[in-house]
Amino acid sequence: MNANALTRISFCALAVQHAFVNALELGPRTFAQKTFDFVVVGGGSAGLALATRLSDNPALTVGVIEAGTERDDDKILIPGFYGSTLGDPLYDWNFVTAPQERLNGRRLPFHRGKVLGGTSAINGMVHSRAAKPEYDGWESLGNPGWNWNTMQSNIKKSENWTAPDKLVEAKFHANNDPRNHGTRGAVHSAAYTFYPDIVLPYFKAVQRQGIHLNMAMSSGDSSGIWTLNGAIDAKNVSRSYSANAYYKPNAGRKNLSLLTGAQVTKIITKTLNGMVVATGVQYFANNQTFAVKVGKEVILSAGTIQTPQILELSGIGNKTLLESVSIPVKVDLPGVGENLHDHFGVVMTFQTLSNFTGQDQLLDPNFAAQQLQQYLTNRTGMYSSTATTLAFLSMNDLMPASTARRLKIDLDKALKTREFQSSHLRKQFDLQRKWLDDPKVPQVEIVLFASLFSGVPQPGKRYYSIAVFLQHLWSRGSVHTTDDPLAAPEIDGSYLKAPGDFDMKLLVESLKWVRKVTQTEPLKSATLASLNPPADATDEQLSQFIIEEGTTEWHFAGTAAMLPRSQQGVVDAHLKVHGTTNIRVVDASVLPVHVATHPTVTLYGMAERAAEALRNGEWH
Repeated sequence: MNANALTRISFCALAVQHAFVNALELGPRTFAQKTFDFVVVGGGSAGLALATRLSDNPALTVGVIEAGTERDDDKILIPGFYGSTLGDPLYDWNFVTAPQERLNGRRLPFHRGKVLGGTSAINGMVHSRAAKPEYDGWESLGNPGWNWNTMQSNIKKSENWTAPDKLVEAKFHANNDPRNHGTRGAVHSAAYTFYPDIVLPYFKAVQRQGIHLNMAMSSGDSSGIWTLNGAIDAKNVSRSYSANAYYKPNAGRKNLSLLTGAQVTKIITKTLNGMVVATGVQYFANNQTFAVKVGKEVILSAGTIQTPQILELSGIGNKTLLESVSIPVKVDLPGVGENLHDHFGVVMTFQTLSNFTGQDQLLDPNFAAQQLQQYLTNRTGMYSSTATTLAFLSMNDLMPASTARRLKIDLDKALKTREFQSSHLRKQFDLQRKWLDDPKVPQVEIVLFASLFSGVPQPGKRYYSIAVFLQHLWSRGSVHTTDDPLAAPEIDGSYLKAPGDFDMKLLVESLKWVRKVTQTEPLKSATLASLNPPADATDEQLSQFIIEEGTTEWHFAGTAAMLPRSQQGVVDAHLKVHGTTNIRVVDASVLPVHVATHPTVTLYGMAERAAEALRNGEWH
């Protein structure tokens, strides 16, 4: 939904609003007086899941440090309010990239949740998995045990799925196969019950372009077009996320403590027998610096942007960079902060029939008030839903075989140069190149929105938007600290700098495929105009559109990669930081190569796996 429209809505109290019972939410001074077995840095998607599951063992004490505050309110909970928190400093870190060379020097916003629950509190609530070959690919890069079977079993452990009602299943193709889902986990998932009018014509047009309908998208095959499951509790149709799913039901545990409003500035360490040992964590709160002691381990779950920053502030990172900002070097680990990759793309906009339902109608205050009352009364209507329909496509889905072959030849030529043959990225790139030939590994995600994604809607007109996001970027960026531990790190996405300009070429072909879909019945009859880009745009004009409008899906990964040290890895297969005895990372920064999915569910599965291994003494 249009975020600008949402900000104009007057928010009211939601009947389903949760009240936390923070029996052991401590002040910064009291927290510092304790010694915890585990200190988890970051109370976000993975961090709260991990901390809660660690505390399942009553013999272990767990302390969580979160920079944001607790805000389990309407803007988070109501599905249709998605977007209202983006850019709001009460909820969002509001990171910004450096000027991007290939994007005309534009700075892109990097939205990250600065609230208890992290980005799971402000994201689009898509509850999805990647494809089997993608998770298996992690294992092939030197990470035994990280594969589809591990991820699926732990994702199911985290999930509490509700089957769709018969109407949604029949009319909108919602998945109704319990074999692919968990039903006893913490995080609720279900199909939405409200679908805008544009959905069915779009579904049919995509299928007429040869794309198969997938009603088992959680089975390890995520290709095709499908109706998504949202991270919502079907009983009250509100967001289910790490704060109210994992933490809240267990907030009264005596062995689980929480500190909010505190920003970690470094891990306190000592060196023993040539290895770095964490002894505590330093943090800043109430304009003072504090430190808490740790008995067993420090676990970073601060996310792809801040985990590498904290490592560098702690003296773990590239020696040259650390010395340039006067940080004493504890572990020379050049991969810290490198390998940043994302899902990058662009959003196309269209005008549709004026009698079609769509979220732009909520710009009318009276209509918005009526819809909000409907939601509060019986959990139906526009506010009960957000985006509902996704397609994940391979190269062969998107273009003629001859075009796909030409793009691959250009890429292969670039990869054969000395620069890439000798690069630490070679094994990642070899894997990504293999995936290009696998029809079960999606390369592009297509997202349908029943609203005007950018621009100002005109009264009486209706719109839809189609987002196109690359899932396996060949561009790599970086995140690095400055000499100010409280300042945002320097972020460079390095977008559209792929070998052979592959990312740009694939995006252009994807836009042409979307254009073809909009010219296919019955969507053609429901499309009055192609607004941006125009319907007759040339390849050159499409490239310029990408340069001017390209954006990120905010699915950042890879900056503390789970790879061997020889490949500029930062953590091993047990998620332990190389060169340390007791510092681990459990968040999206460890993803060695990105996967074609919205990552939150993957992070829940990762947290479940790590917690079990640490709780049971499997990992040392």
